[in-house]
Amino acid sequence: MNNVVRQFLLPYEAARTAEDPDHAVARFLQTTYEAAATLGGWDRAALEADPNRLPPQSARRTSFGSAQPLQRRASS
Repeated sequence: MNNVVRQFLLPYEAARTAEDPDHAVARFLQTTYEAAATLGGWDRAALEADPNRLPPQSARRTSFGSAQPLQRRASS
C-alpha cells in the first residue's frame, strides 16, 4: 500500500525482475483483492461463491452499448 497516493502499487521492476513474474503479479492481485475486501467489509463468501455467475468479459455490454472490447489505437 502506498499511503501517499492511497493505492496498492506493484512497481514494474519488481514484477519484471521477479523469479516468476507471472506468479508475482498474480500474488499481488490476490493479496490486493483480499486486503480491499477485508478493509471494505465485502461479503467475500457471496462474491466468491460462483466464479462463473457472470458472462465472459467479451460478451458483456460496455456503457456505450457495444459488446466488442475496446481496440488499441495504432501508434503513429
